[in-house]
Amino acid sequence: MNNPKLFVPDASCLILFYQFNQMGLLEDIIQSLGGKLLLLSPVIEELRLMPENALKSVKHDRKSINDYQKYQTKFHIGKGEAAIMKFGEKTKIIAIIDDFKARKIALKMGIDVKGTLGLLGAGYVQCPIKTKNDLITLFHEARTFGFRLPPVNSFVETLQKK
Repeated sequence: MNNPKLFVPDASCLILFYQFNQMGLLEDIIQSLGGKLLLLSPVIEELRLMPENALKSVKHDRKSINDYQKYQTKFHIGKGEAAIMKFGEKTKIIAIIDDFKARKIALKMGIDVKGTLGLLGAGYVQCPIKTKNDLITLFHEARTFGFRLPPVNSFVETLQKK
């Protein structure tokens, strides 16, 4: 049996699913993609505004990461993104990063990258998000939290063409 893919999210992904009250959906999407959730210590530190028990509802592993600050300083990115890059430098992962600049850097480093929008799309295609109306609701909620998203109908059409 193959080892599961390691999905390593930044804080924005976790915060959004928490705000949706959909941490279980995040877990379902990652499992539907054959993966497991891995949270890095600097990302967990960035979640200090979330209640401590917020992550208890979702199955995940944790990993401490040190020496990520050189990426933070060199690329002027957040500590969560820097830790993901440090870890992804030597371990095959799927980084879930929403910051455009950090995504570009990670891709240049050869790290597989998805964003929260990509996870929502995968959730719709793989069926943890059951209906188009459920996806539309999540899009509207994401916009209320400041996520910039394409029009939901064009996004769904793109997914249906794949």
